[in-house]
Amino acid sequence: MDMNWVVAQCARRRGHRRTGRSAGADDRGRRYGRIGLKGRLSRQGLLSCGVAIPAQLRLTRLDMAVLVDAWPEWVHPHPRLATPTVRVLDGTASAPERAELGRLWQQRPHRILLEEAEAVVDVHTHT
Repeated sequence: MDMNWVVAQCARRRGHRRTGRSAGADDRGRRYGRIGLKGRLSRQGLLSCGVAIPAQLRLTRLDMAVLVDAWPEWVHPHPRLATPTVRVLDGTASAPERAELGRLWQQRPHRILLEEAEAVVDVHTHT
């Protein structure tokens, strides 16, 4: 199954329209050439949408039989994130405002992965 097709189907199910294309696909999302690095290490067929899982996000390490369930929505973005985001998107942000957006934007993943990990991430083995 073509990965671009899977991504497009997931976006449609969520009501989003997918734009752009990957480096390994033509304008209609059809793949060309070899998949992965020299035909190996393909990620094709590894994305699943609409699967019943007990979390908002699940990462599965197949070779080690490890599952990582996460609930990143539990960690809210910084309250001051909205203003610089709007100004950057409408093109009126100054250089310090763009830098502030970058700093505030990166705080959430930092908090999810390092500060709040015990509350939002559950690592367990797959049986």
